[in-house]
Amino acid sequence: MQIKWVDVFEQYFIFFCKCAPPYKSYVTFSYINKKGDKKAEIVSTKPDYNYISFKELVDMSGEWYNNFDNKYDLYITEILPGNKYRTNKVKFVPYRPPVNDGVILNDKQ
Repeated sequence: MQIKWVDVFEQYFIFFCKCAPPYKSYVTFSYINKKGDKKAEIVSTKPDYNYISFKELVDMSGEWYNNFDNKYDLYITEILPGNKYRTNKVKFVPYRPPVNDGVILNDKQ
């Protein structure tokens, strides 16, 4: 897993697994902090949520990749230094297929 800040407003949680079509090497969830949104609170005790295993997340991602956000609300709790925790609601980021581009070459006569 990798946690990557794209900028000060957007954070990616990247899980390296071939678990959602088209079975590339990763699945990504994104947290975007929009202007005016309440920032995630940092707390000193582990939040009391129903947690799922990585295998359950992988299975859910594969089954519901096209409609994941319509089916589930997913929150990721980060363990921070000093036994602190931060929980953000994230969105599934579907894989974007490459753009089909091409060039036509004509033979010179």
